[in-house]
Amino acid sequence: MRRHVHEADVVRVLTFACVIAVHTVYYSTGPSDVPAEGVVMLLHFTREAFFCLTGFVLMYGYVNRPVDVGPFWRKRFVAVGLPYLTWTAIYSLITADGHLGQAVRALPREIAFGTAYYHLYFLLVSMQIYLVFPVIRWFVVRTARWHGWVFAGFAALQVALMWWMDTHDPTSGLLGELYTHRDALLVSYPLYVIAGALVAYHLDSFDAALSRVRYPAWVTVAGVAIVGAGAEAWYLHRVHDGERANIAAAVLQPVTVVWSLAAVLGLYALGRTWAAGRSAGSRLDRALVIASDRSFGIFLAHPLVLWAVLWADRHWTGHLN
Repeated sequence: MRRHVHEADVVRVLTFACVIAVHTVYYSTGPSDVPAEGVVMLLHFTREAFFCLTGFVLMYGYVNRPVDVGPFWRKRFVAVGLPYLTWTAIYSLITADGHLGQAVRALPREIAFGTAYYHLYFLLVSMQIYLVFPVIRWFVVRTARWHGWVFAGFAALQVALMWWMDTHDPTSGLLGELYTHRDALLVSYPLYVIAGALVAYHLDSFDAALSRVRYPAWVTVAGVAIVGAGAEAWYLHRVHDGERANIAAAVLQPVTVVWSLAAVLGLYALGRTWAAGRSAGSRLDRALVIASDRSFGIFLAHPLVLWAVLWADRHWTGHLN
Protein backbone atom coordinates (compact mmCIF):
# COMPACT_ATOMS: atom_id res chain seq x y z
CA MET A 1 0.00 0.00 0.00
CA ARG A 2 1.41 3.40 -1.00
CA ARG A 3 1.83 6.09 1.64
CA HIS A 4 -0.60 8.96 2.18
CA VAL A 5 0.80 11.98 0.34
CA HIS A 6 0.54 14.76 2.88
CA GLU A 7 2.13 17.09 0.35
CA ALA A 8 -1.01 16.82 -1.77
CA ASP A 9 -3.14 17.93 1.19
CA VAL A 10 -1.10 21.12 1.42
CA VAL A 11 -1.42 21.73 -2.32
CA ARG A 12 -5.18 21.16 -2.17
CA VAL A 13 -5.85 23.44 0.81
CA LEU A 14 -3.65 26.31 -0.39
CA THR A 15 -5.05 26.08 -3.91
CA PHE A 16 -8.62 26.25 -2.62
CA ALA A 17 -7.65 29.27 -0.50
CA CYS A 18 -6.25 30.95 -3.61
CA VAL A 19 -9.47 30.15 -5.49
CA ILE A 20 -11.47 32.03 -2.86
CA ALA A 21 -8.96 34.88 -3.08
CA VAL A 22 -9.09 35.15 -6.88
CA HIS A 23 -12.89 35.18 -6.94
CA THR A 24 -13.05 37.74 -4.14
CA VAL A 25 -10.61 40.10 -5.85
CA TYR A 26 -12.05 39.62 -9.35
CA TYR A 27 -15.70 40.09 -8.44
CA SER A 28 -15.17 43.01 -6.05
CA THR A 29 -13.12 45.13 -8.47
CA GLY A 30 -13.51 46.42 -12.00
CA PRO A 31 -12.17 44.80 -15.21
CA SER A 32 -9.86 47.78 -15.80
CA ASP A 33 -8.31 47.78 -12.32
CA VAL A 34 -4.67 47.16 -13.21
CA PRO A 35 -3.30 46.35 -9.70
CA ALA A 36 -6.23 44.06 -8.87
CA GLU A 37 -5.98 42.20 -12.17
CA GLY A 38 -2.25 41.87 -11.59
CA VAL A 39 -3.07 39.93 -8.41
CA VAL A 40 -5.67 37.89 -10.32
CA MET A 41 -3.03 37.12 -12.96
CA LEU A 42 -0.89 35.35 -10.36
CA LEU A 43 -3.83 33.63 -8.66
CA HIS A 44 -5.09 32.22 -11.96
CA PHE A 45 -2.78 29.22 -11.54
CA THR A 46 -5.47 27.59 -9.41
CA ARG A 47 -7.45 25.82 -12.14
CA GLU A 48 -4.26 24.35 -13.60
CA ALA A 49 -3.21 23.27 -10.11
CA PHE A 50 -6.56 21.51 -9.65
CA PHE A 51 -6.15 19.56 -12.85
CA CYS A 52 -2.57 18.62 -11.96
CA LEU A 53 -3.85 17.44 -8.59
CA THR A 54 -6.69 15.46 -10.19
CA GLY A 55 -4.29 13.67 -12.53
CA PHE A 56 -1.91 13.03 -9.64
CA VAL A 57 -4.50 11.62 -7.23
CA LEU A 58 -6.11 9.36 -9.83
CA MET A 59 -2.81 7.99 -11.12
CA TYR A 60 -1.40 7.56 -7.62
CA GLY A 61 -4.35 5.38 -6.71
CA TYR A 62 -4.08 3.19 -9.81
CA VAL A 63 -0.34 2.92 -10.52
CA ASN A 64 -0.18 -0.68 -9.35
CA ARG A 65 -3.69 -1.86 -10.19
CA PRO A 66 -5.89 -1.74 -13.28
CA VAL A 67 -8.94 0.46 -13.51
CA ASP A 68 -12.19 -1.46 -13.15
CA VAL A 69 -13.99 0.89 -15.50
CA GLY A 70 -17.60 0.32 -14.46
CA PRO A 71 -17.18 0.77 -10.69
CA PHE A 72 -14.65 3.56 -11.26
CA TRP A 73 -17.03 5.59 -13.41
CA ARG A 74 -19.98 4.86 -11.16
CA LYS A 75 -18.17 6.01 -8.02
CA ARG A 76 -16.63 9.13 -9.57
CA PHE A 77 -19.65 10.32 -11.52
CA VAL A 78 -21.94 9.92 -8.52
CA ALA A 79 -19.48 11.71 -6.22
CA VAL A 80 -19.13 14.69 -8.57
CA GLY A 81 -22.17 14.47 -10.83
CA LEU A 82 -24.79 14.75 -8.09
CA PRO A 83 -23.21 17.83 -6.46
CA TYR A 84 -22.79 19.32 -9.93
CA LEU A 85 -26.49 18.95 -10.74
CA THR A 86 -27.54 20.15 -7.29
CA TRP A 87 -25.39 23.26 -7.27
CA THR A 88 -26.19 24.05 -10.89
CA ALA A 89 -29.85 24.19 -9.86
CA ILE A 90 -29.04 26.31 -6.80
CA TYR A 91 -26.99 28.87 -8.70
CA SER A 92 -29.53 28.97 -11.52
CA LEU A 93 -32.21 29.90 -8.98
CA ILE A 94 -30.25 32.60 -7.16
CA THR A 95 -29.28 34.28 -10.43
CA ALA A 96 -32.77 34.03 -11.96
CA ASP A 97 -33.65 37.50 -10.64
CA GLY A 98 -37.32 36.57 -10.52
CA HIS A 99 -37.42 35.02 -14.00
CA LEU A 100 -37.92 31.46 -12.77
CA GLY A 101 -39.42 30.12 -16.00
CA GLN A 102 -36.53 31.45 -18.04
CA ALA A 103 -34.05 29.90 -15.58
CA VAL A 104 -35.75 26.49 -15.84
CA ARG A 105 -35.69 26.61 -19.64
CA ALA A 106 -31.99 27.52 -19.59
CA LEU A 107 -31.08 24.76 -17.12
CA PRO A 108 -30.31 21.97 -19.67
CA ARG A 109 -27.85 24.21 -21.51
CA GLU A 110 -26.25 25.33 -18.26
CA ILE A 111 -25.82 21.69 -17.24
CA ALA A 112 -24.28 20.86 -20.60
CA PHE A 113 -21.77 23.73 -20.55
CA GLY A 114 -21.19 24.40 -16.84
CA THR A 115 -22.40 27.99 -17.12
CA ALA A 116 -24.83 28.23 -14.20
CA TYR A 117 -22.07 29.96 -12.24
CA TYR A 118 -18.48 30.87 -12.88
CA HIS A 119 -16.81 28.01 -10.98
CA LEU A 120 -18.92 25.03 -12.03
CA TYR A 121 -16.88 24.42 -15.19
CA PHE A 122 -14.33 22.73 -12.92
CA LEU A 123 -16.72 19.89 -12.09
CA LEU A 124 -17.57 19.44 -15.74
CA VAL A 125 -13.88 19.17 -16.68
CA SER A 126 -13.33 16.79 -13.75
CA MET A 127 -15.98 14.45 -15.10
CA GLN A 128 -14.33 14.56 -18.53
CA ILE A 129 -11.07 13.54 -16.83
CA TYR A 130 -12.84 10.64 -15.12
CA LEU A 131 -14.31 9.59 -18.45
CA VAL A 132 -10.93 9.30 -20.17
CA PHE A 133 -8.79 8.34 -17.18
CA PRO A 134 -8.68 4.62 -18.09
CA VAL A 135 -7.07 5.68 -21.38
CA ILE A 136 -4.73 8.10 -19.59
CA ARG A 137 -3.54 5.36 -17.24
CA TRP A 138 -3.01 2.95 -20.14
CA PHE A 139 -1.05 5.63 -22.01
CA VAL A 140 1.15 6.56 -19.02
CA VAL A 141 1.98 2.91 -18.28
CA ARG A 142 2.67 2.06 -21.92
CA THR A 143 4.95 5.07 -22.48
CA ALA A 144 6.96 4.67 -19.26
CA ARG A 145 10.29 4.65 -21.14
CA TRP A 146 9.59 7.97 -22.84
CA HIS A 147 7.95 10.09 -20.16
CA GLY A 148 10.40 12.93 -20.64
CA TRP A 149 9.35 13.18 -24.29
CA VAL A 150 5.70 12.77 -23.32
CA PHE A 151 5.91 15.74 -20.98
CA ALA A 152 7.77 17.83 -23.54
CA GLY A 153 5.22 16.98 -26.22
CA PHE A 154 2.25 17.87 -24.06
CA ALA A 155 3.97 21.08 -22.93
CA ALA A 156 4.47 22.12 -26.56
CA LEU A 157 0.86 21.22 -27.32
CA GLN A 158 -0.40 23.24 -24.32
CA VAL A 159 1.58 26.33 -25.32
CA ALA A 160 0.34 26.02 -28.90
CA LEU A 161 -3.27 25.70 -27.71
CA MET A 162 -2.94 28.72 -25.43
CA TRP A 163 -1.36 30.78 -28.22
CA TRP A 164 -4.19 29.88 -30.59
CA MET A 165 -6.88 30.67 -28.01
CA ASP A 166 -5.18 33.95 -27.15
CA THR A 167 -4.88 35.12 -30.76
CA HIS A 168 -8.04 33.75 -32.38
CA ASP A 169 -11.71 34.35 -31.69
CA PRO A 170 -13.96 32.19 -33.88
CA THR A 171 -17.57 33.27 -33.52
CA SER A 172 -19.58 30.91 -35.71
CA GLY A 173 -20.17 27.22 -36.33
CA LEU A 174 -19.06 24.32 -34.16
CA LEU A 175 -15.59 25.81 -33.63
CA GLY A 176 -17.13 29.04 -32.40
CA GLU A 177 -19.36 27.14 -29.97
CA LEU A 178 -16.43 25.12 -28.64
CA TYR A 179 -14.32 28.27 -28.31
CA THR A 180 -17.06 30.02 -26.36
CA HIS A 181 -17.08 27.16 -23.83
CA ARG A 182 -13.34 26.42 -23.88
CA ASP A 183 -13.06 26.87 -20.09
CA ALA A 184 -15.25 23.80 -19.62
CA LEU A 185 -13.42 21.52 -22.06
CA LEU A 186 -10.66 19.10 -21.09
CA VAL A 187 -8.94 19.81 -24.41
CA SER A 188 -7.91 23.18 -22.93
CA TYR A 189 -5.85 21.55 -20.14
CA PRO A 190 -4.15 18.34 -21.37
CA LEU A 191 -0.68 19.14 -20.02
CA TYR A 192 -1.76 19.55 -16.42
CA VAL A 193 -3.60 16.24 -16.13
CA ILE A 194 -0.71 14.38 -17.76
CA ALA A 195 1.89 16.21 -15.64
CA GLY A 196 0.09 15.21 -12.45
CA ALA A 197 -0.19 11.60 -13.63
CA LEU A 198 3.51 11.48 -14.56
CA VAL A 199 4.59 12.81 -11.16
CA ALA A 200 2.40 10.21 -9.43
CA TYR A 201 3.89 7.43 -11.56
CA HIS A 202 7.46 8.54 -10.70
CA LEU A 203 6.78 9.95 -7.23
CA ASP A 204 9.70 8.27 -5.46
CA SER A 205 12.25 9.31 -8.06
CA PHE A 206 10.66 12.76 -8.33
CA ASP A 207 11.01 13.27 -4.58
CA ALA A 208 14.57 11.94 -4.70
CA ALA A 209 15.45 14.46 -7.42
CA LEU A 210 14.02 17.31 -5.33
CA SER A 211 15.97 16.07 -2.30
CA ARG A 212 19.23 16.40 -4.20
CA VAL A 213 18.71 20.13 -4.67
CA ARG A 214 20.94 22.17 -2.35
CA TYR A 215 19.08 24.74 -0.28
CA PRO A 216 15.73 23.59 -1.72
CA ALA A 217 13.64 26.23 0.08
CA TRP A 218 15.70 29.12 -1.29
CA VAL A 219 15.89 27.62 -4.77
CA THR A 220 12.14 27.06 -4.85
CA VAL A 221 11.27 30.53 -3.57
CA ALA A 222 13.70 32.16 -5.98
CA GLY A 223 12.47 30.11 -8.94
CA VAL A 224 8.78 30.77 -8.28
CA ALA A 225 9.48 34.48 -7.67
CA ILE A 226 11.41 34.83 -10.93
CA VAL A 227 8.72 33.10 -12.98
CA GLY A 228 5.99 35.09 -11.21
CA ALA A 229 7.82 38.35 -11.91
CA GLY A 230 8.12 37.35 -15.56
CA ALA A 231 4.38 36.65 -15.74
CA GLU A 232 3.60 40.03 -14.18
CA ALA A 233 5.99 41.76 -16.57
CA TRP A 234 4.17 40.19 -19.53
CA TYR A 235 0.82 41.25 -18.07
CA LEU A 236 1.99 44.86 -17.65
CA HIS A 237 3.42 44.80 -21.18
CA ARG A 238 0.02 43.83 -22.57
CA VAL A 239 -1.72 46.51 -20.52
CA HIS A 240 0.81 49.09 -21.72
CA ASP A 241 0.03 48.07 -25.30
CA GLY A 242 -3.63 48.93 -24.73
CA GLU A 243 -5.11 45.59 -23.64
CA ARG A 244 -7.81 45.87 -21.00
CA ALA A 245 -6.50 44.59 -17.66
CA ASN A 246 -8.84 41.61 -17.29
CA ILE A 247 -8.04 40.45 -20.83
CA ALA A 248 -4.29 40.81 -20.24
CA ALA A 249 -4.68 38.70 -17.08
CA ALA A 250 -6.67 35.93 -18.82
CA VAL A 251 -6.09 32.32 -17.79
CA LEU A 252 -5.83 30.75 -21.22
CA GLN A 253 -2.67 32.31 -22.62
CA PRO A 254 0.86 30.93 -23.08
CA VAL A 255 2.49 32.69 -20.12
CA THR A 256 0.16 30.93 -17.69
CA VAL A 257 1.58 27.55 -18.72
CA VAL A 258 5.01 28.36 -17.31
CA TRP A 259 3.66 30.25 -14.32
CA SER A 260 1.15 27.56 -13.37
CA LEU A 261 3.74 24.78 -13.43
CA ALA A 262 6.11 26.88 -11.33
CA ALA A 263 3.37 27.72 -8.81
CA VAL A 264 2.29 24.07 -8.49
CA LEU A 265 5.90 22.95 -8.04
CA GLY A 266 6.35 25.63 -5.38
CA LEU A 267 3.26 24.47 -3.50
CA TYR A 268 4.40 20.87 -3.71
CA ALA A 269 7.85 21.83 -2.36
CA LEU A 270 6.13 23.66 0.49
CA GLY A 271 4.07 20.53 1.11
CA ARG A 272 7.22 18.41 1.26
CA THR A 273 8.66 20.75 3.88
CA TRP A 274 5.45 20.40 5.90
CA ALA A 275 5.34 16.61 5.51
CA ALA A 276 8.98 16.23 6.59
CA GLY A 277 8.40 18.09 9.85
CA ARG A 278 4.74 17.35 10.60
CA SER A 279 3.75 16.06 13.99
CA ALA A 280 1.15 13.36 13.35
CA GLY A 281 -2.05 13.99 15.27
CA SER A 282 -1.11 17.53 16.25
CA ARG A 283 -3.72 20.28 16.20
CA LEU A 284 -2.30 21.74 12.99
CA ASP A 285 -2.08 18.31 11.37
CA ARG A 286 -5.73 17.56 12.19
CA ALA A 287 -6.77 21.01 10.95
CA LEU A 288 -5.05 20.39 7.63
CA VAL A 289 -6.73 16.99 7.20
CA ILE A 290 -10.15 18.47 8.00
CA ALA A 291 -9.59 21.40 5.64
CA SER A 292 -8.51 19.04 2.87
CA ASP A 293 -11.58 16.84 3.38
CA ARG A 294 -13.95 19.84 3.41
CA SER A 295 -12.31 21.73 0.56
CA PHE A 296 -14.63 20.41 -2.17
CA GLY A 297 -17.74 21.53 -0.32
CA ILE A 298 -16.20 24.92 0.42
CA PHE A 299 -15.32 25.27 -3.25
CA LEU A 300 -18.93 24.63 -4.24
CA ALA A 301 -20.44 26.97 -1.64
CA HIS A 302 -18.04 29.91 -1.40
CA PRO A 303 -19.41 31.76 -4.47
CA LEU A 304 -22.83 31.68 -2.80
CA VAL A 305 -21.36 33.51 0.19
CA LEU A 306 -19.61 36.00 -2.10
CA TRP A 307 -22.83 36.50 -4.08
CA ALA A 308 -24.74 37.21 -0.85
CA VAL A 309 -22.15 39.75 0.32
CA LEU A 310 -22.15 41.58 -3.02
CA TRP A 311 -25.97 41.44 -3.18
CA ALA A 312 -26.19 42.97 0.28
CA ASP A 313 -23.72 45.67 -0.70
CA ARG A 314 -25.80 46.59 -3.75
CA HIS A 315 -29.18 46.52 -2.01
CA TRP A 316 -28.55 47.37 1.64
CA THR A 317 -25.19 49.01 2.33
CA GLY A 318 -24.14 50.49 -1.01
CA HIS A 319 -25.60 53.90 -0.10
CA LEU A 320 -23.24 54.07 2.88
CA ASN A 321 -20.13 54.16 0.67
